[in-house]
Amino acid sequence: MKKKIITMTMAGMLAVSFLSACGQGSTDNTASETASQSESTTAASGSAQTTTASSGDKKVINLGSTGYWCNEVMDPAAGDTYNGWYIGYYGISQQLFKLNENFEPENWLVESFEQKDDNNWEFTLRDDVNFHNGSKMTAESVKKCFERTIKINDRAKAADWIKNITADGQKLKIETSRKVTQIANELSDPLWVVYYADEEVDYEDGKSYFTGPYKLQSFSAFDETVVVRNDDYWGEKAKADEVHFITLADDDAAIMALNNNEIDMIYPVYSGAAMDTLSKQENVELSTVTSSRGEFLQYNMNGKACSDVNVRNAIAMCIDREGYSESITHNMTVPSYGIYSDSLPFGGTKDLKLTVDKMDVEGAKKLLEEAGYSDSNGNGILDKDGTELEMKLIIGSTATDMISMCNDLQSKLSTIGIKLNVEPMESTMDELAAGNFDIGCISYAMAPTGTPDYFMNLKFASDSTQNQGGFKSERADELIKEIAVASDTKEINEKATEVQQIVLDECAYTFFAHKNYVVALSKNLTGFVNNPTEYYCLDEYLDKK
Repeated sequence: MKKKIITMTMAGMLAVSFLSACGQGSTDNTASETASQSESTTAASGSAQTTTASSGDKKVINLGSTGYWCNEVMDPAAGDTYNGWYIGYYGISQQLFKLNENFEPENWLVESFEQKDDNNWEFTLRDDVNFHNGSKMTAESVKKCFERTIKINDRAKAADWIKNITADGQKLKIETSRKVTQIANELSDPLWVVYYADEEVDYEDGKSYFTGPYKLQSFSAFDETVVVRNDDYWGEKAKADEVHFITLADDDAAIMALNNNEIDMIYPVYSGAAMDTLSKQENVELSTVTSSRGEFLQYNMNGKACSDVNVRNAIAMCIDREGYSESITHNMTVPSYGIYSDSLPFGGTKDLKLTVDKMDVEGAKKLLEEAGYSDSNGNGILDKDGTELEMKLIIGSTATDMISMCNDLQSKLSTIGIKLNVEPMESTMDELAAGNFDIGCISYAMAPTGTPDYFMNLKFASDSTQNQGGFKSERADELIKEIAVASDTKEINEKATEVQQIVLDECAYTFFAHKNYVVALSKNLTGFVNNPTEYYCLDEYLDKK
């Protein structure tokens, strides 16, 4: 195979959130974000020399992305806290559990599991799984894997719910430091990738230490990663002999490569302009699901300009959510007036009372007048008690669609006396952490494990370092802690709704869209499942005619 020379500069995910997930692509993600996740990708132009679509009798699939193949090393626990998430795209790694298309955990490397008491769980592992180096996966090997991850990974260190791990044959036992009712969801996080750790391994040697249907052949960060079929895989044998994960410079390069049959997939499509172009091409199929990723404004409630809930609501009333989704993102997003996506059982707005349920610029103007704001010095900017409504909005420079939305918001706010300065930057993380903002426009994967408490702990808990806007609610903190130990799904969803209502009443954040996760496929590909978690891409079922 000729090596593809399509390059980009260092890319970062989601998600925060996932990426926690979490996250990815063109905005800030979570935990390194994060996430989830937030995510910030910076693409540079590159020159293209294509990989051959097939070689002899080999079945070769080429998958392209402008930002999702972005791990710097192949060690899932080292370096960036989301390496496990990124590596999961390659079809080489697996966890004990996998989330399905409804964000529900399903057994993956476990046969069964049971809760012994409030703090003790027992997992019976599959007995037919070998690591890529030929060693058998046992409970002891998974124990050593998790212990290594906890030792060297910052996000795993923060997972204080794991108190002790013991192993007996294929029985893995986890004792928790507190009640963890949704442990299968927790272990679905790619943070808990299962890899060989019985002894020190050298991830620089090009070898593969995972359990998936493909194994690593070669890795070049932000350039090209090649995997080959694992003939000793415990499940159904993979369809392709070889799969190339190729990093492309930008959307134009990706579209051209897909049209020229140099790649078979764009994972995912980032911009509305690219979506519009691809939707008109006969040889391309678009696969769309609504993910848990939210796009939102985070207000600095500690600053003067956004300390008044009336000001925050007025800003929320000036966002053209429908126009953003339809005209800017070309339906790559769905409008949001709530917090979580409709795709989640605790999402949507049907059980919420909305202060803002439509765009209403005149209503926003009236709200500010009633709240006592006026242009006292005639400079066109409203003020009150010596504070002018001039604000700094920060946003990732590659989030082109959201920047367009912010520019539109800037125009609408100017008509009601608010001066909004939109400042794109390579990464918003340092500015957010320093509190050097009035508004942050960001994107997070909000439910990477299918539960509401992930994002709530990240953004709504008063003691979270990711709650840079300073939102505080004793009741919300109490509910978040109760959700963490609740076992009844109905109870969890009800408490999650109450937290959402508190946040909306305070307008601590304004969620204006949820991301549709769009993948562009050559019509020669079959067997692809677009999973809204943003965790998975290649599996044993992906095939090419």
